[in-house]
Amino acid sequence: MGRECRKRAMRRLPFFAFLATIAALIPSPIHAEKARAWQAGKVIESGSQRMSEITGVSNGPVDGTAMVDRRQWDSEHFVVDAGDRFIWISDAVRRMGGSTLSFRVGKGAGLAPGESVTFAVERDSIYVLVDGKERKLHVDRIALKPSEPSKP
Repeated sequence: MGRECRKRAMRRLPFFAFLATIAALIPSPIHAEKARAWQAGKVIESGSQRMSEITGVSNGPVDGTAMVDRRQWDSEHFVVDAGDRFIWISDAVRRMGGSTLSFRVGKGAGLAPGESVTFAVERDSIYVLVDGKERKLHVDRIALKPSEPSKP
């Protein structure tokens, strides 16, 4: 009986080798790094704001009092001087806990005014290099710098 099992396993081996070869040839999004058009800029403004919203109301477990389910996050805002234009960026970092004590889940971008920044804009997203790692943020607005009138 042991010999029969080994024979069946040997017959399946070429099939699994074929599947492994096909899987190795298919490009994987994990291994493919996208070439980004990196640019240099300078952060000229930053700020943050604690945000919350009520996501639902439920009855209490024993006495029937209403309990409020609340979602909290920190909204960070940055303005980047990109040479010929200004870019307004926002980031949201979720918070866990109650209204008295809460903590951040994740790390903010931590961009400070006056700091040089390397970034790449793609559609409504901006990729910023923070401590050598890419961080995806949201582009709120892009505006061209006003041109100075020429003096005669």
